[in-house]
Amino acid sequence: MIKRIIPLLFLSSVHATEYVNVNIGHFGIQDDIEHPTRYGIEYRGNPLSSLKLIPSIGYVWSDSSAKYLYVEGRHDFHMSSNWLLTPSFGLGSFANGHPHDINLGNSLEFRSGIELGYQFKNKMRTGVAVYHLSNGGTSSTNPGTESLVFSFHFPVDF
Repeated sequence: MIKRIIPLLFLSSVHATEYVNVNIGHFGIQDDIEHPTRYGIEYRGNPLSSLKLIPSIGYVWSDSSAKYLYVEGRHDFHMSSNWLLTPSFGLGSFANGHPHDINLGNSLEFRSGIELGYQFKNKMRTGVAVYHLSNGGTSSTNPGTESLVFSFHFPVDF
């Protein structure tokens, strides 16, 4: 029995697909930010373990030169054969481009989000997501910000 459980906990899903996600959206959808457009690229790996936790790493930058490099875990909940709901949580390093545009109080920032996606028959996906970026109280200043993001996911085979 142990020989059956251990591979399930540590091996990737056999039929999973890895993705490269390109996205565009806005920082500070509830804030007054002068240059809110943000762009991103992300790699999403195969689900790990029986929990099907999807590891991802990404990079986001804005018109005002703000940058965010992060790692996340996420999980795809299939609502139908084509529709998915994907919550995520991660952390990363944030650098503000212009001092008054996106000041989040710290370089360590946590990101949580939820994405509604549609998967086509060829495994390509498109989606819309809302993310919250905050330092979680690790700094005396913790304004946080939200992003609205539109994304396109391209399946990759390595």
